[in-house]
Amino acid sequence: MDPVKLGREIARQLLIESEGHSPVVVYAGRFSPFHLGHFDVYQKLVGRFGKNNVYIATSNVSNSNESPFSFDEKKHIITSMFPISSDHVVNVKDPYRPIEILSKFPADTPYVAAVGEKDSSRLGSNPNGYFQKYSTSIQLSGYKDKGYVIQFPQLPLIVDGKTISGTQIRNIFRDKNVNDSHKKEIFTKIYGKFNPNVFKIITDKLSNVNEESTNTQEQPVKKLINPKSAHGRSTNILYKKIRNPDNNRKIYVKTALGYNDDHPVKKTALQMMSRNESVEFSNGRMLLTCGGNFGHMQHPFEDFDLSFGDIKQMIDLGLSGKLDIEEPVREKTDGQNISVSWKNGKTIFARNKSQIKDFGANGLGVSGISQMFAGRGSLSDAFTFAAKDLDSAISGLSNAQKNKIFNEGQKFMSVEIIYPDTTNVIPYGLDLLVFHGTLATDKEGNTVKYDGGDARILAGMIKQINANVQKNFEIQGPPIVTLPKSKNFESSKAKYFSMLSKTQSKYGLNDTDHISDLVSDAWHQKILDTASKFQYPITNNVLIPLIDRWAFGNKDFSINRMKSEIDNKKFLDWILSVDQESSDFNKTIVEPVETLFLQLGAEILSNISDVLSVNPDAAVSKISSDLKQVSDEMENSTDIKKIAKFKQQLQKLSSLGNKIFPLEGIVFVFHGKTYKMTSTFSQIGQILGLLRY
Repeated sequence: MDPVKLGREIARQLLIESEGHSPVVVYAGRFSPFHLGHFDVYQKLVGRFGKNNVYIATSNVSNSNESPFSFDEKKHIITSMFPISSDHVVNVKDPYRPIEILSKFPADTPYVAAVGEKDSSRLGSNPNGYFQKYSTSIQLSGYKDKGYVIQFPQLPLIVDGKTISGTQIRNIFRDKNVNDSHKKEIFTKIYGKFNPNVFKIITDKLSNVNEESTNTQEQPVKKLINPKSAHGRSTNILYKKIRNPDNNRKIYVKTALGYNDDHPVKKTALQMMSRNESVEFSNGRMLLTCGGNFGHMQHPFEDFDLSFGDIKQMIDLGLSGKLDIEEPVREKTDGQNISVSWKNGKTIFARNKSQIKDFGANGLGVSGISQMFAGRGSLSDAFTFAAKDLDSAISGLSNAQKNKIFNEGQKFMSVEIIYPDTTNVIPYGLDLLVFHGTLATDKEGNTVKYDGGDARILAGMIKQINANVQKNFEIQGPPIVTLPKSKNFESSKAKYFSMLSKTQSKYGLNDTDHISDLVSDAWHQKILDTASKFQYPITNNVLIPLIDRWAFGNKDFSINRMKSEIDNKKFLDWILSVDQESSDFNKTIVEPVETLFLQLGAEILSNISDVLSVNPDAAVSKISSDLKQVSDEMENSTDIKKIAKFKQQLQKLSSLGNKIFPLEGIVFVFHGKTYKMTSTFSQIGQILGLLRY
């Protein structure tokens, strides 16, 4: 050990010993399986309390879903993959009363439970309870009298720039459609090395679990369905489409995985599996089709992997003003996007993936951007002026600074152009260029990492050389907003929890169930009811593929198969009619959760005062005036479709209290994922769009 580190460790131990017994620190969890994210927490605990004082606790309880591994299997994985002593991995019955560990120590030994943010708030919230918040400034009691809670959030596990959860890991390893080579690749990334013995334990266990759950006919139908496997981020990708350049036809990723390793669709399929991107070929070139260059930012209700417990935590954090626990909350801006980098001694710009490919080899200069938007009025001015100002600001930086942010075209910064003459919905009243973050790409232009911190760093560099105020625009980093605690915290929390509970109760869902369970259960109920109505004795061979098709878009159960396998004409006719409208029913199922988040968004946005708009009141007044103009136009319109859309969005706006805000919404990070929260922006945008398009 380094002498300085050794000295510090000895001093720390002496200090602890001089104050009494060293605390026993217990890091408990299901650990199904234990991985680098967990090991990061363990290392931090060891660094603070010492290796001899930190224990990992887990139980021998196993089931086929969340906790498939026995204690012995978990212990073997932990001690084989990480430098953790086997006698410090202990089988316990109660993770928060680990008497199997504590009983080995004197009664006056302090006990510290290392937990995540959620359990920290729950366990340490009662001042008279057994658990108290851990602090070095208080005299610690023995474990028989008190326990202490210290918060150590698990490091998000990042694979190819994407956060991956324990559920997603299990789904990948239990999915028979994912080949062994890809599973080995994922294994190596979540452990930092490959171990064939541990790999076999994990894959064998999860494969057996999957076979049991799909072959046991006595189980209720609901348990035969794994909606998270069908729709989850890592496995639903199997049913996305790739355009095959050989014949210009689209095929499933699942099908593409069967091609030879050197075939373009096989390579693309593997990229999509690891990055969760939707890619297709057009004229031999790959085009990113999901969310443009910088991906699709989801509303929480669009994330089928989100559990109801997660939603409750979001509600609590949002109302208490603590959505910034992982990263600062920023205002979601409403402008036009351009990407910028630096390569070969000049500023380059991109508006599509082909210009990012080959590390910006085909990136446009200022003149190229001007030509791209030539003859488009104010839009032409916005992009041309923005390109000129960005070129001027970035050119003034040192080579070291430019290389740090852009790395010779290997990273592009996303920039939002806010220009009054090209206002979409929110009138900001100022000319502004806002940095959002960089995307690091590979040679093909595929995203490998997103870094929001680069936006703040680049804005600081430019301000440092007094180049943030340019001829046409002012340049800044992401606009950070402060979320105050809701004035009606308790009543609002109760209201939203009640709304959520009604949805859960309707389908018998608990807090560990996901939005995907909500969708699959709703279809399950609807299909069974209809089959009964038409006296059709439906089997799992028909029921499960139908749910998979309508809830999660897996169309392996084709129309021709339906016609050949279903011999009840009335039921078949119903299926064929519903098949055309399944997406509408999905929206109806999730609508209560969507409404909850839009109402929550309205309450949170109402409390924000530090918005980007120069004159928030004037901005609200301008939006109101624009809405009245559309309303007047609709009174004299003969366009039936426009009138219907106007009434539909007006009704939604009314259900949200007709509230108008001087900002589009907020962007926040939760469990390593980036989400947006808005309220009435979408409805207002669609209404105003009726006059523009």
